[in-house]
Amino acid sequence: VDMSGLPTAPRSAVDIDYSTVPNNPPFVIHVANLSFEIDDEGLRRIFADLK
Repeated sequence: VDMSGLPTAPRSAVDIDYSTVPNNPPFVIHVANLSFEIDDEGLRRIFADLK
């Protein structure tokens, strides 16, 4: 399997143009690849400590 086309760093290391990121609420995110068992409260707990 040729893996040379895959990223070599985690996505968090990819440069982000912060000028395109909103700094006033409401904020909207897209969360994918979740377990079927996750619910709204579970997502709130995951993101609760982020600032």
